[in-house]
Amino acid sequence: MNSNTKYSFKSIIILGVFFAFIGFLLSLIPVLAGNNWSLTGLKLTEFSFISPIIILAISFAASISLSTLSNLNEEFLKFPNIIKDVTTGSVDRLKHDINEFKEKLSSGIVKHEDYTYRALIYYEGNGEIRNGFAEDKQSSRNILFSNKTINLIFREIKELKPGALRDIGKKSSNRFAIELVSSIFKKQGPADLYNWMQHWITFDSGAGFGKFDLVPENSQKWKETLTIVLKHSFLTTDTDTGYSKSDQKICDFITGYIEGIINHFPHEIFDGYDLKPGKIIVTHDIDDPNECISAGRNPNKGCVFHFKS
Repeated sequence: MNSNTKYSFKSIIILGVFFAFIGFLLSLIPVLAGNNWSLTGLKLTEFSFISPIIILAISFAASISLSTLSNLNEEFLKFPNIIKDVTTGSVDRLKHDINEFKEKLSSGIVKHEDYTYRALIYYEGNGEIRNGFAEDKQSSRNILFSNKTINLIFREIKELKPGALRDIGKKSSNRFAIELVSSIFKKQGPADLYNWMQHWITFDSGAGFGKFDLVPENSQKWKETLTIVLKHSFLTTDTDTGYSKSDQKICDFITGYIEGIINHFPHEIFDGYDLKPGKIIVTHDIDDPNECISAGRNPNKGCVFHFKS
């Protein structure tokens, strides 16, 4: 409130009181005239206070409008911009949420409250199951083998040819790795190896393999360890397949799978890492209880895999 407004406010209050007093005096005229211009015997109820009250109310309203009108006007002028900013922010967040939802929906991932669901399309007439919600015949076909069946198949393969599982894992990741590289390029383009690994493990952690983690979860420190952990691996030691515990070390499938993935990554993302692109070897000691859950390591801590060239 500036000085002119202060003076106007005071002036109106003084004038309001003055006119209210004049109004009160004018209201006395008919009362006094009816009492022969004598104050003797007059009662308070005989006086009319309506006029002074109206004048005071008008003066008070006028004083408020003069003292606050400029400030209120400034605040009102801000409303359109505030509404615009809030609306724009809400629309941007909504667009992001919709795009994210569409992306996850296309791969059959839906989050509801505390749970995340994977969805598949079942073509009853053909007896086919495919990924996602979209009716796309090019999408990956799924076969719902139980984990016991998969473990049994892998152990039979290893019994016939000990090194076969690693080769199968590496070959099985080839086609997926090509699609993965294309997908990551679309999302962020060239970055560094740590970022690419984060994209990959986020996807494959939703495939039922278990939970992939980079250890430690710090890009600079991870350069020194070059380690990935698979927690709650589907290649478990507690699956009843008829094999003895000593024969249940089949993590070499995952060793080959990881090796196939990382060797498909573009060479430029390896800058600053002590690795030779395309010639990276993944190691995992299935007999070391510090590395393998099948050798006695806690399944919650997972199997440990290392990168080297």
